[in-house]
Parts: sequence; structure tokens; C-alpha cells
Amino acid sequence: MRRYQFDDVGEIEFVASVAQINRAQLIDIVEDLEEYNLVEYALGRMMFCPLTSSEIAVDYLESLSSSYDLTISCDSGGYESQVNDEYTMKDIYTFDREYYLSTDWPDELVLPDQVPVEGDDEAMIEEKVQDTISLSRMLYNELPSDKQERAVPVIQGHTKQQIVECLDVYREFDKINKIGFGSFGTGGVNGGVNYLNEQNLELLQFVVKEARKYDLDVHAFGIGGPTSIPILYQCGVDTFDSTGWIRSAGYGNVFFPFKSRLNVTHLRNRSGPTVFREELRELKEETGHECPFCQSFKSLQDSRQHRLLHNLIVMREMTDMILEYSLEELIDMMNPKSKYTGYLKNFTPSESVRN
Repeated sequence: MRRYQFDDVGEIEFVASVAQINRAQLIDIVEDLEEYNLVEYALGRMMFCPLTSSEIAVDYLESLSSSYDLTISCDSGGYESQVNDEYTMKDIYTFDREYYLSTDWPDELVLPDQVPVEGDDEAMIEEKVQDTISLSRMLYNELPSDKQERAVPVIQGHTKQQIVECLDVYREFDKINKIGFGSFGTGGVNGGVNYLNEQNLELLQFVVKEARKYDLDVHAFGIGGPTSIPILYQCGVDTFDSTGWIRSAGYGNVFFPFKSRLNVTHLRNRSGPTVFREELRELKEETGHECPFCQSFKSLQDSRQHRLLHNLIVMREMTDMILEYSLEELIDMMNPKSKYTGYLKNFTPSESVRN
């Protein structure tokens, strides 16, 4: 993997995607966070998808935006075209156009994008890139000036040429401040899970390098367990969103800073990473993590809600901690067997990395 050198990788911010939870679940999350005065800390940046969210859920998000100091982004629904045959790109564009033109409160408006998935051939990928460019240009030009400033066009593509082609168009959008990158590897049901590999890490760095020529921030879509954050940071990403804190909690998994996810719901040892009652205190001391939702092993084991909230706090906590450590220290803290640790080693000269 090629390593691009940046003079300053800056900072990185976590965006909590709430696209996959309903209004009742969101209310429960906020009420639990309110008890400990953690709403703005944990949910300071959020992303939702108005295409698939209920009207009452969107109304609740709007009320949150007026009650707390939050930055809330509208996702375009491009992900839905990736995983759900119910929505065509025409459907997504039509919905986004109507919603963005009629709605004033969201802070960022992601423009329509077509997401390449595993199995797409070169012709299909190129078609999706061209659709993304065309639809983004059309909707941007229809937005009033104040909403053009909030627009976030998305770069799609598997080649540097496709990335440059997207950027050549987007840099003509003279009011934008940020672009997104969404062409990560995909897996899971219907290609609904994004993951990092060497090819898209190189492309992501290239996107950041090119975007900085035009003073544009870069957002990475749909990536993020704890071990991905140091890699995104080294790539120069400014913001990233994730539903991993929700998804992992549902599978019985918990996050700790710079550690691979660990399962707490299995009652006996098994193959794969787990954590047991006697190990929890040691793990918290080792990582320096403490939050109201991991006070006991039983609460983590029995309560999906506690796992979810704990994971959310860890994701935010890690984005704050990332500046405190050198690259070598980060590598030492991570699982030496993880492929993500191997990727991270590519960002530093091999002789300076401990074996």
C-alpha cells in the first residue's frame, strides 16, 4: 500500500449514525445519556437518513437540534440503493431534492450517490460514478446559496482517474466545505457492511491529498470499529460515521479503546475474542476507560442498551484520545494479529515499529 505524506493529519471527529434506529430507541438513548449529562459529548455529531426514517423520528431529531449543541447531517440514502431493491436512484434523487429544498434545520446535506459494491464490474462502477457526478451536480445547482454551503458531494470510484473526475466537477461547487468518500470494500448481507482494505486505504489517502488542494474536508462513510479509527486518522480523514456501535451491541460485542471487539454474552469460553467477568476490571484499567454503562459485567452481559451506550462512549472517547499517542504507541496497544494493525504499520517506517 502506498503511503501519502501529510504535513499535518489534523484532528478527526466521530459521527454517530442513527439511521438504523427508530424514534423510541433514540429517545431511550438520549434519556440515558441525559442522566449523566453526556448527550452533547456522545451525540455531538449525528447522521440520519430522512429517506428511511419515520416522520416522528425526524421530528424528534429536529427537537434535539434545537435543545442541544449538535451537528446533524442528512445522509442521501445512497446506502439504501446499495442494500435495498425497493429504492432506485431516481427515487433517492427525487426524495432528496424535495426534502433538502423544503427543510432548513439540518447542518449538512449529503448529495445523492451510487455506491459500488463487491461484484460490480468495471463498466458498472463507471456507470455509478457518472450517475453520482450527474445527480450531485443537478441537485447542488437547485439548492439555494445557504444550502449549497451545507452540501456534501460524495466521491465514488475504484481508480484515481474516477476520483479526479469527481473532484474536477465538485471543485466547481464553489460554496462547499466538505466532500465524502464512500467506495470502501463491502461485505455482509447485500454488501451492506463497509470495510477497509489496502486498495481503498490508498484511494482514501489520495482523496484527502487532492481535497486539501482545494481546502476541502473529507468524510469517510460507514466505517468504524475502534481499530479503524487510528487508520482513518493516519489517512487524514476529518470526520467518519459508523453504525458499528449499534450493530456490535446487538451481537453481544463491546468496544474498548484500541482493542478489537469483545463478546460478553457467551457464558463459557469459545473460539474468538471474548471478555469474562474477571477480566473486565483489568481491561478497563489497561485502556483507561470508565463510563456509567460498563460499571458491572452483568449489566454489559444482560443489557443491549448498556452495551450500545458503552460502545458509543468508546467511539467518541477514542477520537479524543488519538492525539495523545505516537503511531508506535498506538500499534503497541492494538491486537498484533489484527489485519488493521498490519495496515497501521504501513504508515510508519518498519524499523521504528516494535515486533
